[in-house]
Amino acid sequence: MRAIGENQLVIRHLPPSLSQNDLLALFHDHFNDRYNWFCFRPGRSSSKHQRYSRAYEELKNPAVVFEFAELLNGHVFVNEKGAQFKVTVEYAPSQCVPKPCSRKDSREGTIFKVPNKNLTSPITCDPRKQYYQQESAKLRQQIQMSQNSNRHLMGDSLSSLTLKELKQLENRLEQGITRIRSKKIAEMDRFQRANTVTGQELNAIHALASRNFFSPAIIEGGGTAYSHPDKKILHLG
Repeated sequence: MRAIGENQLVIRHLPPSLSQNDLLALFHDHFNDRYNWFCFRPGRSSSKHQRYSRAYEELKNPAVVFEFAELLNGHVFVNEKGAQFKVTVEYAPSQCVPKPCSRKDSREGTIFKVPNKNLTSPITCDPRKQYYQQESAKLRQQIQMSQNSNRHLMGDSLSSLTLKELKQLENRLEQGITRIRSKKIAEMDRFQRANTVTGQELNAIHALASRNFFSPAIIEGGGTAYSHPDKKILHLG
């Protein structure tokens, strides 16, 4: 049994997303000057847990408790997802003024109280590690530039190039083609010279043949090397 004269109420099962202004809009016009104080506790909704919002109120006259309960008790709120929340109005478990909720973060203000040793001490880094990191970054950049250049030479990824860059790429291609053709002509000339005997060289061969070092038949490609089978071979030394 509740004692007569209790005038503090608790409003439960309010939607977690309900704001204080939305709740006050339901009874503020009827009970504007009929309560001493009002305290709202917002809820919380997550994928795993849901906590209802709730409110505490102290009426000036205990006689209007039933009138207030008839106004709100059983009222149904519907949120944006279609879920329904049926409000209940009850006597507060404790007829004391609730303390303001001042949940403080334990880490608040610690940056000014405890000096951070990691920030005050000088940061040391291995020079070799820093050198390898820089060299690795340079190599990655060079590889990327080389890959982009190869794609451009193949005619790919040209949409990002400006008119000036396209002209430079065209000049590079023309210069490369010119050098390739020059090298090709030089190689063809060298191949022809390697497989051709000049007139001066042919005369020198005939002169050696006239001294019986070589048979003229060898030079012309026919006959035998010597007419007398018993003639000894002369070795040049």
